[in-house]
Amino acid sequence: MTVRPYHSPRRSKAAEETRRRLIEAAGALLAEGIVSMEAVARAAKVTRLTVYKQFGSRRALFEAVFDERALQGGLKRIPEVMALEDPRIALEKLIEIFCAFYAGDPAISRIHDACAADEELRQTMEERAERRRKVLGVLLGRLGPARQDDIDLLFALTTLPVYQSLSAGRTPEETCDLIKAASFAIISSTERHNSDIKRD
Repeated sequence: MTVRPYHSPRRSKAAEETRRRLIEAAGALLAEGIVSMEAVARAAKVTRLTVYKQFGSRRALFEAVFDERALQGGLKRIPEVMALEDPRIALEKLIEIFCAFYAGDPAISRIHDACAADEELRQTMEERAERRRKVLGVLLGRLGPARQDDIDLLFALTTLPVYQSLSAGRTPEETCDLIKAASFAIISSTERHNSDIKRD
């Protein structure tokens, strides 16, 4: 006789609530520069073992924190933007998404700094940032052969440090418009380069 696995809705709900509490606690602590599993467990009022049972590792826990921040910050719209037919419009919308994300989360700067100071989390953030580089490369490539220098420039323009630097003395809208203007200057350079290649 086949024994069916037992699933308790109440137990599943409790586990989900514990997971949510851990993600919230880890996010709040990360914004304060605290990245230890012990501190997260204390803040969520669970044992350290419970944290590991839920996530398996410290990296997986903070990956869940980053995923939650991205979801709340609107980054889930990226696939929708990538599906737009016009790569110029897609790039404009993509920049708006990143700018809104940077401007909309008051803790994002502190989280960025905390991750930069921790080797494992810094590596995690860099890997996630590479996804942005890949997306930008795809968009630029839709305009013709993309130069790596142009991809790197677009990547740099859409980082948090550049956004923060440009936002001094500017509104979020003005900062976003400036980044878009610089990005479209890069696109124009790419298009001129591709046009020159065709003429040759």
